[in-house]
Amino acid sequence: MGLSSRLECKRAMLVDTQTQFPTHSFQAENMLAALEKVRMELGPEAIIVSTRKVASGPAWQVWKKPVVEVVAMGTGTPAPSQQSVPVETSPAIVPSPPEPLVETQPIPVEEIDTTVEQAIDIAEKAVSKELETTRSKNPYRMLGDSNSPLSSVKQRLLEQGVDGDLVESLARVCLRNFSQQALTDPLRVNEYIQQQLAVKIRSLSPQAVAASQVVSLVGPSGAGKTNTTAKLLAYYQQESKKELHWLSADTIRAGAIAQARVYSETLEIPLQLAYGPSEAADICKEAKGGLTLVDTPGFTPTRESSVIRIGDMLSALPQQITLLVVSATEKEQDVMAAISVLRPFNLKAMIVTKMDATDHFGSIFNAAWRSHLPLAFLTSGPDVIDDLRPADPREFVGTLFGIRAS
Repeated sequence: MGLSSRLECKRAMLVDTQTQFPTHSFQAENMLAALEKVRMELGPEAIIVSTRKVASGPAWQVWKKPVVEVVAMGTGTPAPSQQSVPVETSPAIVPSPPEPLVETQPIPVEEIDTTVEQAIDIAEKAVSKELETTRSKNPYRMLGDSNSPLSSVKQRLLEQGVDGDLVESLARVCLRNFSQQALTDPLRVNEYIQQQLAVKIRSLSPQAVAASQVVSLVGPSGAGKTNTTAKLLAYYQQESKKELHWLSADTIRAGAIAQARVYSETLEIPLQLAYGPSEAADICKEAKGGLTLVDTPGFTPTRESSVIRIGDMLSALPQQITLLVVSATEKEQDVMAAISVLRPFNLKAMIVTKMDATDHFGSIFNAAWRSHLPLAFLTSGPDVIDDLRPADPREFVGTLFGIRAS
């Protein structure tokens, strides 16, 4: 039997059934509520004739709230107290409905004679499916899904110590800019977050550093200033035509002078010693036209005497810039304290040492981001030659994701 023949049979059966049992209309805010009304009034075996959305309220009301209308008929003679108001006095004719708010969706022919119990089951499954679809399309669900690429990136950055508010902000930017499919791609999510982090920090080029006549390396004890001074001189031996000078003002620490002499002899760069600010200033003036790197004593930003001593030295040096030398293992609070103290002394950038001594770089990232202080160089290991490289924000951000420069 073809579809048209089956349709005619269905319609004939419906008209015949309606002749025996009148149709009733039920309205509610949603499909499930309307079907429950049908079941309560006509019983679980009631037949669903049609369903659609219609406008509720009086005809004069401009803003009409949409409701669901279900037309159904019982399979037996219900009690008068249980009967709802018939929609039509003539049982063989389906009445004209109220003006629909949205276009009516016809019920498939195969579902015309669905019972209310079956309809409720279908409606409940449809609601569950719609809820699941809505959840899957909600991008902010990715923030709570521990298995999603974005959640994995967030967890990684938080474990690194990157500022939590910043991480959350970047995650939400990613959600706004990415499609659902893109959010499932770990490579794209990682690349995007790394790009966003990289633009949060700045760098100072080696050329900008060398444009000054005097560069003072300042930092806490144990940061590696003497070793870094040697590495910088080795770097500029290859990259600059300027005459290079090494001035060591770190004459108090035991072994400091001996260490500096070994490096200077290896590099064949004369080492000069200064035991006070005025002597250091005179040496720098004599070296006019070249590039003088000043290795200063270690200082503690929380000790007033230490701050005064380093301040006197930096104030005496002509045309100097200051580079803060900090270990990658340094705490964020200590780095920020040093930056605050050194700001008045022409602090230009930061050199991060001992990059091989830790796997966590969130503190340094936070300090560079909060202070807007550029990174100048990154260094790791004890080797003087080829162990220092200009800072690249993308490379440094890569360390937060476990990516090491080759």
